[in-house]
Amino acid sequence: RNYHIFYRILVGCSDSERAALCLTKAEDYTYLTGGNCISLPHVDDVEEWQRIRGAMKVLGFEEKLQWDIFGLTSVCIILGNVEFSSTQVNNMDASEVSTEKFVRDACKLLKVDSSMLCEAFTSRSTVTRGETMVTRLSVDDAVDVRDAFVKAIYGRVFIYIVDKINKAIYKPQKDTSRRRLSIGVLDIFG
Repeated sequence: RNYHIFYRILVGCSDSERAALCLTKAEDYTYLTGGNCISLPHVDDVEEWQRIRGAMKVLGFEEKLQWDIFGLTSVCIILGNVEFSSTQVNNMDASEVSTEKFVRDACKLLKVDSSMLCEAFTSRSTVTRGETMVTRLSVDDAVDVRDAFVKAIYGRVFIYIVDKINKAIYKPQKDTSRRRLSIGVLDIFG
Protein backbone atom coordinates (compact mmCIF):
# COMPACT_ATOMS: atom_id res chain seq x y z
CA ARG A 1 0.00 0.00 0.00
CA ASN A 2 1.04 3.57 -0.54
CA TYR A 3 0.60 6.25 2.17
CA HIS A 4 -2.37 5.27 4.37
CA ILE A 5 -3.87 8.76 4.26
CA PHE A 6 -4.56 8.34 0.54
CA TYR A 7 -6.87 5.38 1.12
CA ARG A 8 -8.45 6.91 4.21
CA ILE A 9 -9.42 10.14 2.50
CA LEU A 10 -11.06 8.16 -0.30
CA VAL A 11 -13.21 5.96 1.93
CA GLY A 12 -13.72 8.41 4.78
CA CYS A 13 -15.08 11.36 2.84
CA SER A 14 -18.72 11.56 1.86
CA ASP A 15 -19.65 11.45 -1.83
CA SER A 16 -20.00 15.23 -1.93
CA GLU A 17 -16.66 15.75 -0.16
CA ARG A 18 -14.94 13.37 -2.60
CA ALA A 19 -16.52 15.24 -5.51
CA ALA A 20 -15.28 18.58 -4.13
CA LEU A 21 -11.78 17.04 -3.90
CA CYS A 22 -12.11 15.68 -7.49
CA LEU A 23 -11.72 12.11 -6.19
CA THR A 24 -13.44 8.82 -6.96
CA LYS A 25 -12.24 5.47 -5.53
CA ALA A 26 -8.80 4.01 -4.81
CA GLU A 27 -8.96 1.56 -7.71
CA ASP A 28 -8.97 4.52 -10.12
CA TYR A 29 -5.54 5.86 -9.13
CA THR A 30 -2.18 4.69 -10.42
CA TYR A 31 -0.23 5.55 -7.27
CA LEU A 32 -2.67 3.51 -5.17
CA THR A 33 -2.90 0.36 -7.26
CA GLY A 34 0.78 -0.31 -7.97
CA GLY A 35 1.18 -2.54 -4.92
CA ASN A 36 -2.04 -4.50 -5.60
CA CYS A 37 -3.24 -3.69 -2.07
CA ILE A 38 -6.14 -1.28 -1.65
CA SER A 39 -7.23 -2.39 1.81
CA LEU A 40 -5.61 -4.13 4.76
CA PRO A 41 -7.23 -6.88 6.80
CA HIS A 42 -8.13 -5.76 10.33
CA VAL A 43 -7.73 -2.07 9.41
CA ASP A 44 -10.83 0.10 9.25
CA ASP A 45 -9.83 3.06 7.08
CA VAL A 46 -13.16 4.83 7.72
CA GLU A 47 -12.62 4.64 11.48
CA GLU A 48 -9.02 5.79 11.06
CA TRP A 49 -10.23 8.73 8.94
CA GLN A 50 -12.59 9.72 11.77
CA ARG A 51 -9.65 9.59 14.20
CA ILE A 52 -7.54 11.76 11.91
CA ARG A 53 -10.32 14.35 11.62
CA GLY A 54 -10.86 14.32 15.38
CA ALA A 55 -7.15 14.68 16.11
CA MET A 56 -6.86 17.61 13.70
CA LYS A 57 -9.73 19.34 15.42
CA VAL A 58 -8.26 18.76 18.90
CA LEU A 59 -4.87 20.04 17.72
CA GLY A 60 -6.37 23.29 16.46
CA PHE A 61 -6.50 22.66 12.70
CA GLU A 62 -9.31 24.97 11.59
CA GLU A 63 -11.86 23.51 9.15
CA LYS A 64 -10.55 25.55 6.19
CA LEU A 65 -6.98 24.48 6.92
CA GLN A 66 -8.06 20.85 7.11
CA TRP A 67 -9.69 21.11 3.68
CA ASP A 68 -6.63 22.86 2.25
CA ILE A 69 -4.53 19.92 3.46
CA PHE A 70 -7.05 17.41 2.08
CA GLY A 71 -6.99 19.29 -1.23
CA LEU A 72 -3.21 19.04 -1.47
CA THR A 73 -3.38 15.38 -0.50
CA SER A 74 -5.93 14.85 -3.28
CA VAL A 75 -3.64 16.61 -5.75
CA CYS A 76 -0.94 14.05 -4.89
CA ILE A 77 -3.35 11.20 -5.61
CA ILE A 78 -4.71 12.72 -8.83
CA LEU A 79 -1.40 13.72 -10.41
CA GLY A 80 -0.22 10.11 -10.39
CA ASN A 81 -2.72 9.52 -13.20
CA VAL A 82 -1.24 12.19 -15.47
CA GLU A 83 0.25 10.45 -18.49
CA PHE A 84 2.46 11.76 -21.25
CA SER A 85 2.89 10.93 -24.93
CA SER A 86 5.73 11.53 -27.35
CA THR A 87 5.50 14.39 -29.79
CA GLN A 88 7.73 16.62 -31.91
CA VAL A 89 8.31 20.33 -31.30
CA ASN A 90 10.47 22.18 -33.84
CA ASN A 91 11.68 18.82 -35.19
CA MET A 92 12.84 17.80 -31.71
CA ASP A 93 11.55 14.94 -29.57
CA ALA A 94 9.29 16.17 -26.80
CA SER A 95 6.39 15.13 -24.62
CA GLU A 96 2.88 16.36 -24.00
CA VAL A 97 0.23 15.62 -21.42
CA SER A 98 -2.16 13.00 -22.80
CA THR A 99 -4.58 12.88 -19.84
CA GLU A 100 -5.62 16.49 -19.35
CA LYS A 101 -8.64 15.69 -17.12
CA PHE A 102 -6.32 14.86 -14.22
CA VAL A 103 -4.29 18.03 -14.75
CA ARG A 104 -7.51 20.08 -14.80
CA ASP A 105 -8.71 18.44 -11.57
CA ALA A 106 -5.38 19.01 -9.82
CA CYS A 107 -5.20 22.61 -11.05
CA LYS A 108 -8.74 23.26 -9.83
CA LEU A 109 -7.60 22.25 -6.34
CA LEU A 110 -4.29 24.12 -6.64
CA LYS A 111 -6.04 27.17 -8.11
CA VAL A 112 -3.53 27.45 -10.96
CA ASP A 113 -3.85 27.47 -14.74
CA SER A 114 -3.64 23.96 -16.20
CA SER A 115 -1.60 25.04 -19.23
CA MET A 116 1.14 26.31 -16.90
CA LEU A 117 1.32 22.97 -15.07
CA CYS A 118 1.40 21.06 -18.37
CA GLU A 119 4.26 23.30 -19.49
CA ALA A 120 6.11 22.77 -16.20
CA PHE A 121 5.80 18.99 -16.55
CA THR A 122 6.99 18.86 -20.17
CA SER A 123 9.76 21.47 -20.39
CA ARG A 124 12.72 22.87 -18.51
CA SER A 125 13.80 26.50 -18.58
CA THR A 126 17.41 27.53 -18.12
CA VAL A 127 18.52 31.15 -17.75
CA THR A 128 22.07 31.85 -18.85
CA ARG A 129 23.45 35.40 -19.07
CA GLY A 130 19.94 36.79 -19.05
CA GLU A 131 18.78 34.55 -21.89
CA THR A 132 16.09 31.92 -21.25
CA MET A 133 16.40 28.59 -23.04
CA VAL A 134 13.44 26.19 -23.02
CA THR A 135 14.22 22.51 -23.43
CA ARG A 136 11.45 20.02 -24.16
CA LEU A 137 11.46 16.93 -21.97
CA SER A 138 11.11 13.30 -23.01
CA VAL A 139 8.18 11.25 -21.72
CA ASP A 140 10.44 9.59 -19.12
CA ASP A 141 11.74 12.97 -17.93
CA ALA A 142 8.20 14.38 -17.75
CA VAL A 143 7.15 11.42 -15.56
CA ASP A 144 10.14 12.10 -13.29
CA VAL A 145 9.17 15.79 -13.02
CA ARG A 146 5.56 14.88 -12.20
CA ASP A 147 6.66 12.41 -9.52
CA ALA A 148 9.15 14.88 -8.02
CA PHE A 149 6.43 17.56 -7.91
CA VAL A 150 4.04 15.21 -6.08
CA LYS A 151 6.78 14.17 -3.66
CA ALA A 152 7.59 17.83 -2.95
CA ILE A 153 3.94 18.69 -2.25
CA TYR A 154 3.51 15.71 0.06
CA GLY A 155 6.79 16.40 1.86
CA ARG A 156 5.99 20.07 2.44
CA VAL A 157 2.48 19.31 3.68
CA PHE A 158 3.94 16.71 6.04
CA ILE A 159 6.49 19.18 7.44
CA TYR A 160 3.76 21.80 7.85
CA ILE A 161 1.57 19.33 9.78
CA VAL A 162 4.47 18.31 12.05
CA ASP A 163 5.27 21.97 12.78
CA LYS A 164 1.61 22.72 13.52
CA ILE A 165 1.35 19.73 15.86
CA ASN A 166 4.57 20.70 17.64
CA LYS A 167 3.26 24.23 18.20
CA ALA A 168 -0.06 22.87 19.46
CA ILE A 169 1.44 20.47 22.00
CA TYR A 170 4.43 22.50 23.18
CA LYS A 171 3.74 24.48 26.29
CA PRO A 172 6.71 26.48 27.64
CA GLN A 173 7.60 25.58 31.21
CA LYS A 174 7.37 28.24 33.88
CA ASP A 175 10.22 26.62 35.78
CA THR A 176 13.13 26.75 33.31
CA SER A 177 15.46 24.89 35.69
CA ARG A 178 13.71 21.60 34.81
CA ARG A 179 14.33 19.86 31.52
CA ARG A 180 11.43 18.68 29.44
CA LEU A 181 11.59 14.93 28.84
CA SER A 182 9.22 13.84 26.11
CA ILE A 183 9.37 12.41 22.63
CA GLY A 184 6.62 12.47 20.01
CA VAL A 185 6.67 10.45 16.81
CA LEU A 186 4.78 11.01 13.58
CA ASP A 187 5.82 8.96 10.58
CA ILE A 188 5.65 10.22 7.00
CA PHE A 189 3.74 7.14 5.85
CA GLY A 190 0.40 8.77 6.40
